[in-house]
Amino acid sequence: MNTPCADTMRRTLLTAGVIIFFSLPVKAEDNNQDSYIEEIIVTAQRRGMEALQSVPISVSVIGSDAIDKRGLVQMDDYLRTLPSTNFLDRGAGRNAVIIRGVTAAPQSDDTVGIYIGETPVTDMGSRTDGSPDLKLVDMQRIEVLRGPQGTLYGDGSMGGTVRAIPAPPDVSATEFIVTGDIALTSGLGDQNGKFEAILNVPLINDKSALRFVAYRHDYSGYIENKAASDPNKSSWREEFGALTVDQDDVGATEYDGGRASFLWEPSSNLKFTLSALTQNVDQTGLPESEFDQGDFQQSRFLQFDGSGESLVMDFDLAVAEVEFNFDAHTLLSSTSWTSSRGAFYRDVSAFGTFPQYQYFDNELESWVQELRLISRNDRSFQYLIGFFYQDLTGSALHEVTFEGDPALDPTG
Repeated sequence: MNTPCADTMRRTLLTAGVIIFFSLPVKAEDNNQDSYIEEIIVTAQRRGMEALQSVPISVSVIGSDAIDKRGLVQMDDYLRTLPSTNFLDRGAGRNAVIIRGVTAAPQSDDTVGIYIGETPVTDMGSRTDGSPDLKLVDMQRIEVLRGPQGTLYGDGSMGGTVRAIPAPPDVSATEFIVTGDIALTSGLGDQNGKFEAILNVPLINDKSALRFVAYRHDYSGYIENKAASDPNKSSWREEFGALTVDQDDVGATEYDGGRASFLWEPSSNLKFTLSALTQNVDQTGLPESEFDQGDFQQSRFLQFDGSGESLVMDFDLAVAEVEFNFDAHTLLSSTSWTSSRGAFYRDVSAFGTFPQYQYFDNELESWVQELRLISRNDRSFQYLIGFFYQDLTGSALHEVTFEGDPALDPTG
């Protein structure tokens, strides 16, 4: 059976907004105490660097030191530790973030905006939903804003916004860091490995610098496919010539990625930043348990060519940012291009009467332009004027095919 279905979509989003801030002076008393509290700097209000204590919204922040010390690698590692935040993980690029219980569907994160720096990447996962599942390598900090955040972050931020902010190039020092980890997954798992490299090179002292990041993360699978031992599959093997196998390490995943960024500050009032990011994901088998098979077990047919379930995802991002300070104002411009492609093969025989596979392939491309004019003074009256434009184009191919002996295809 071959039932292809292709869909295309295009969305253009244009918004403009004005935000006005009022502030009152607060007197701070000095009690001559020797205690010291580290000041946490955030950019949650899109007004540049601000102390977290002065931000009048609910923000959780995880800095680079905490990321390194706690060994945080992916969104799942830190989101589960935050109050009022849930993370539903269904495999690489197939996840959902729910903040304060606000969600449109249990397996969709449409109500939570996902940002990489200034760029929205919401719903650019492997199935036009979920996040791109980028690894947290060389991040300056993670900011989680509880929603709604539709005024400051317009792309799917009803429940809140999650921002992963990469570390910028450092114009003052040369830096080279290489790290690696090896671990074992107990039970049905195997060896896991992680390699990361960071290089920072100043080009002109206090004026420009380059920063490079490269990484590879390997995760073993922990699901066992018991199709060959499943008596319920034997009749289909004989009737349709379907292929089965017993195998472990199902869901093994490889992440390969990198980032390059260039910073140029010709003067104290002007700054240019160019950056590019890429990540490729290759997963062997889908890490899903079946209730009738037991914990961490499944029963899935192979395709007739001998291959099994799989998932691939390619993500690319390029950003150009300009910051110009003049008088009592700052003008920020961010131009970004994002491309995402996710494809997977999945056994859907449980939904039919003969062995069949589902093939799903989606591509998304997004152009985003954002401008912000920010007031900079000591007065009680502050404002932020913003302009946001997004052009999102996508296409999807959905195909279901018979995966047994072609001579025994019941559809002919």
